[in-house]
Amino acid sequence: MVSRDDVSVLILAGGQALRMGGVDKGRQLYHGVPLIEHVISAAQPFTNRIVISANQNIEYYKTLADDVVVDQPPWQAIGPLGGLFAMLPSLEDQQSILILPCDTPRISTLALESLLAASKAAPSKVHCLKTENGWQPLHAVIPAARLKQCLSDYLDRAEHFGVMGFYNFLGCESVYWDRQEELLNINRIEELNL
Repeated sequence: MVSRDDVSVLILAGGQALRMGGVDKGRQLYHGVPLIEHVISAAQPFTNRIVISANQNIEYYKTLADDVVVDQPPWQAIGPLGGLFAMLPSLEDQQSILILPCDTPRISTLALESLLAASKAAPSKVHCLKTENGWQPLHAVIPAARLKQCLSDYLDRAEHFGVMGFYNFLGCESVYWDRQEELLNINRIEELNL
């Protein structure tokens, strides 16, 4: 398994949550616990460094993470790539970035372990979960050196800011995960009761 010192976790909590009426999605309770705390619990066994990308309630998120990054100019409000860009200055010596959304509270440590094992076997590529419903691009491991080397130039040239475009640019392999229920993505208030 990959050493905890070699992995930084970036949890994306900086979105606008428009389908939830603009609330701070990461703080919404799922089974009595904030969504983001479920994700942190799944990721914690694999890292000594958790970073949260957030654009509101920064003080709250600082209580949960080693670092909080906020979207930086000129890449504010472009989605996950904006969070990755904001993280660049805070990268240390980690070899891999495990990127996760704050709104998949059922994700398991086993799924993350599979991603990290695939990354260890082919460390120069992005590894992304794939289920029967397709790619799950916000559950991925990105090589830190390639991220540092390529992201700024990619953003400068990109016409679209979808994360899969960047992954394909770097070289991406899927890691099949057969437990689709773990990828439940909470996008609406009523889904918090599932």
